[in-house]
Amino acid sequence: MSSTNITIGDRRISCEAGESLLDALLREQIDIPYACREGNCQSCMVRSLNVAPPDSA
Repeated sequence: MSSTNITIGDRRISCEAGESLLDALLREQIDIPYACREGNCQSCMVRSLNVAPPDSA
């Protein structure tokens, strides 16, 4: 299985295949606002600055 590396500030984390970005951020204890699990979508929106996200995203 492949993974995708994500850099946030000075932290670099790995998002495993099949794992959502939100799940990876929460696993690494990165504080990000989200409410999708409560019925409010798009509160955790992030922007890729230097590479397009994969089609599966």
